Amino acid sequence: MRFTFRLSASLHHLRCAVIRLFVVVCMAVLPVIAAAQQPAELTPVQEQFAAALKPLSAQRDSRIAAAREVYSAALDKLQRETTARGDLDGAVAAKQERERLAARSLTAEDKKTLPKTILPYREVFDRAVAQALAAAWSEEARVTRTHLPVLEALQKRITVQGRLEEAARVKQERERLLARVTALETGKGAAAFPDLDPVGAAVVAPLPSGTTATGLGVSSLAVAAKLATKEGATAPIAGSIVFDGPKGDGRSGSKGLLLRMDAPLVRSGSTWMFRFTRGGTAYGIHIIHPFGRGQVIVGLSSNSVGLTTPEAWREVGFGTGESKRVNKTSAYAKIFPLKDDQEYAVASRLSVGGAFELFVNGQLVARGHVGSAHPLSLEIPASAGFPLSGRAPLEFKGPDLPKQWAAGWAGLILGPMDRGINRCEEIRYFPGLAPVEAAAR
Repeated sequence: MRFTFRLSASLHHLRCAVIRLFVVVCMAVLPVIAAAQQPAELTPVQEQFAAALKPLSAQRDSRIAAAREVYSAALDKLQRETTARGDLDGAVAAKQERERLAARSLTAEDKKTLPKTILPYREVFDRAVAQALAAAWSEEARVTRTHLPVLEALQKRITVQGRLEEAARVKQERERLLARVTALETGKGAAAFPDLDPVGAAVVAPLPSGTTATGLGVSSLAVAAKLATKEGATAPIAGSIVFDGPKGDGRSGSKGLLLRMDAPLVRSGSTWMFRFTRGGTAYGIHIIHPFGRGQVIVGLSSNSVGLTTPEAWREVGFGTGESKRVNKTSAYAKIFPLKDDQEYAVASRLSVGGAFELFVNGQLVARGHVGSAHPLSLEIPASAGFPLSGRAPLEFKGPDLPKQWAAGWAGLILGPMDRGINRCEEIRYFPGLAPVEAAAR
């Protein structure tokens, strides 16, 4: 009896050990499954889905464009009428609203400043835009519902073949779309549409592996898990170039990342998203958007935002650039200055028409507009310095790093530091205007 008891106890402990080992193995394997290579069968399914969403985006954009034309015509007529009556304030208000309409998206804050003569026309415009978006969300939910069974069948087929990691990748995609449908059908999907007037995220050449689809054809690239001053990049996307920046004023360790996108991929604007943390003596970050045939630099520091279209990076240096080109919102004062060692969700968007918006923790903090851009040069002549520059030699260095950037290229440059922290994590890039809700996750 004593032997049997001991044997049973031993078996019990053995079973517990096996179970614990199984759990540990599962915990180790799950991240591998989550990061598994996308199965080849999933790509054409995603392409078909994106093609089905494309007309919805075009229809939405067409309806919004028509509403804009009607509102613009009403404002133009109102400006002429108030001018003829000698109503200076009314004429100026109509003119300013029409200029805002042409340059960027309109906000609730703008609406509060409008006189009673304009408000009825603005109400009509707002209702038309809301109806266009609601119709697009409803159609997106319908189309996505029809796509879910296709993914379910693909997941089952790949599972039966024993390709469990790839099946898990399909399941991940199906669950993401199911969550999206739920948000749309419960009225929480509004934020998935850009506040900037969308130009339509055209479905173009296939994107590299690591791409995930988002609403209405806008796709994201998982660019890197982390980019940090004095450290470099963790898990950068294939084809990108990680490079070293020049020294700053008593600071070093600047790091950058170049994403060489084909120009056609950015014809619908661009969005950068990441989690940003800085502290100590660290300078800020340059967020580089492709625009036209060149690049636009968005400078973000602890206490400033700038928007610059230089021919050469050295014109900006480690400064934030032209802050006068940026209009701050009421949310800016609530968030800035950024606190040391605190993480912030950052989203920077630039439309194909040049409208810029910067979001921090889901709040619109700054906006602006650019009309043209130059191809960015990273060349720093031996005799030249730049704002906040350090000691010579001053140069950008990296394997196969082009000093002259081409159309469509985008990037990030983290400033140097003596001590502290300066890093971006969960870096994503969208060749289009991406949902702001993704930045606040």
